[in-house]
Amino acid sequence: MEKKDMSLSELLYGYLIDSTTVNRPILSDVIPKKPGQSIVRPDSTQFFFTNLRDNKGSGVLWAISGMSKYSAFVQTKYDFTSIRIGQMASIPTFTVINECFGYHQGVLGGYITTLDIQVEEAVKYAAQILKGKTVRELPISQSKKKYVVDWEELKRWSLSPDIVPARYEIVNMPFYQRHCIFILIGCILGTILIVSLITYLSYLYLREARQKKEAREHLRKEKEFLSLALEGNEIYAWKYEPTVGSFFFDKEFFENLNIPFRLFTLDQLCEVTHPDDCSQAVAQFKQLFAGLMEKAIIDCRCNFNGAGYIWYEFRYIRVNDSLRHNFSIIGLLLNIQDYKSREQELTQARDLAAKAELKQSFLANMSHEIRTPLNAIVGFSNLLIDNNIHSSEERQEFIKIINRNCELLLKLIEDILEISRIESGSMAFTFEKCNLTELVEEWYNTHQMLIHDKVQLLKEVPLQSFSLYTDRFRLSQVISNFINNAVKFTEKGYILIGYKLEEASGQVSIYVEDTGKGIPAHEQKMIFERFYKQDEFAQGTGLGLAICRGIVEKLGGQICLESKEGKGSRFSVVLPLQPEDKSIEKQTDTESAISSPKVSLSATTRPVILVAEDNESNYMLIYTLLHKDYEVIHVKNGKEAVEAMNEQRVNLILMDIKMPKMNGIEALKEIRKRYPQVPVIMQTAYAFDADREEAKKAGCNGFITKPILPEYFLTEIKKYFS
Repeated sequence: MEKKDMSLSELLYGYLIDSTTVNRPILSDVIPKKPGQSIVRPDSTQFFFTNLRDNKGSGVLWAISGMSKYSAFVQTKYDFTSIRIGQMASIPTFTVINECFGYHQGVLGGYITTLDIQVEEAVKYAAQILKGKTVRELPISQSKKKYVVDWEELKRWSLSPDIVPARYEIVNMPFYQRHCIFILIGCILGTILIVSLITYLSYLYLREARQKKEAREHLRKEKEFLSLALEGNEIYAWKYEPTVGSFFFDKEFFENLNIPFRLFTLDQLCEVTHPDDCSQAVAQFKQLFAGLMEKAIIDCRCNFNGAGYIWYEFRYIRVNDSLRHNFSIIGLLLNIQDYKSREQELTQARDLAAKAELKQSFLANMSHEIRTPLNAIVGFSNLLIDNNIHSSEERQEFIKIINRNCELLLKLIEDILEISRIESGSMAFTFEKCNLTELVEEWYNTHQMLIHDKVQLLKEVPLQSFSLYTDRFRLSQVISNFINNAVKFTEKGYILIGYKLEEASGQVSIYVEDTGKGIPAHEQKMIFERFYKQDEFAQGTGLGLAICRGIVEKLGGQICLESKEGKGSRFSVVLPLQPEDKSIEKQTDTESAISSPKVSLSATTRPVILVAEDNESNYMLIYTLLHKDYEVIHVKNGKEAVEAMNEQRVNLILMDIKMPKMNGIEALKEIRKRYPQVPVIMQTAYAFDADREEAKKAGCNGFITKPILPEYFLTEIKKYFS
């Protein structure tokens, strides 16, 4: 209640309060506070207030007492006397007491502190208390009030909300009543939206139906077209159903193979697949089945009708249903036998062309490599003809140059023959138990004299010696090539020879390490190719490492290269500790197949040597070396050699292997039938080990390798005479 309302109430005490039992306590409190003021109600006003209750048009705030039907008074506090007063009144009732408003008490409105205001003030007070203030420190202020009207009472009194003043707030009004205009607009808009949505969905449905119809028609045409294409190209559709666990093929597939229709399980399909292709095909199919891949293509050979294997191409893809709960695998089966046949023909043609190109390149390189030393030999040989032009010192230098180029030419020919042996598979290997520590010591001593002053030759071996079954000669050939290359390209530092066991991998590594110029990364694979030379101006044929690789592969190992340009290289031969499929029987020495008999002669008797040689130049060299101490008989083929043995006594035979009419081995077999004790030395170019083995079996006593070195040749001849 505002201040002016309080003043008015005080002036009306005499009219509103009487001397009843209820009002006596009030009078006892008010009279002392209002000295000199009359509290008695004047008689002239009694009729007005008595009939106030019956005035239907009045709209004042009032309360009635149950003890007096016509008494009116201002209620100062909420008590039991005010319960349902509003419902008992015959006119709309207003209140200023918070508790009297609402809760179906029949009060139309009032000026009160509403619940939201009370909560707001309570929260503010609570916040201040939480900040540390005491109750005594909190300020006491009048609560905010609000003019309110109850919607339910408006309806009870049939009053229109339009007559409610603007400053009054209508409470307890239903949402649809308060916002009926907005709800109406929303309903209209919602109806429009729903109608529009239904129209749009109908349009989409009709459009999809039309598109499906067009797609089905297009699919039908495509199916007819593909059917024609598949029939002409032996392409068949197939499907795998996981629920059944079987493959379904087109009926045309069975008709084309002339076999009855059937289903194939995975195991049954493996039975008709070539063993070399089955494992890969099954592994790929299982990956697709497990969802690790979506589609795949694989070629394999199958024999469906028992008429032989045919190349097929399987194309398949994994297809999931819309919910991805189930799946199937569909694909195409293509007969690609013609394609594979043509591919094989093209591959063979390409290989032949590559071989022809390689052969042409090989011959071109051969021509160059042979002509280079041959040019020096021929040139300086011609210079030796004229004794008057060049001095004795110059002639000696010419001879040295000729010998040096002869050695280079022989090395080239030997390398070419080694390559030929490797490719033809005729290279013989003799496996024996070799002590690697002794081999390293042997290589170290052999090459010690080749090392110049600025380079140190080192060796590195385990404390415990190790023996390996391998070919001693071939392994030494490889390691010697590594050492020679290291000497050639190392100007200072060291060259290390050694080996180490790698028991974890079951291998032994034999290595040659140097501090030379190193090999660039892009050349490290090329150096094992034929005729490749890292330094074009360095002496060599370019075949050494190619031969080494071929030998090591035949020994069951591999060559490993570690190199950094400018820092050095490390070549390693890695061999298995227990090579498989290798003969480890120690064979006899190839140079002494049969015990060499000695011929005893008197001091005055000249030994007779039969020389079977079809080449006049080679015979002249042998004759020049022998004629001073031996009687030499010359025949030009094996047949003449057999006849000469029957006609005269011969103490020793020098037999060439390659001769016309009858070769040396055939002649040797005939001679051994009648003359088993006559020593026979085979002259051979040592081209193929098979020739030497055959000669040993025929009964030869020894070999002399061409080209003939005079000192070695004479020493070998003297071994057979005592």
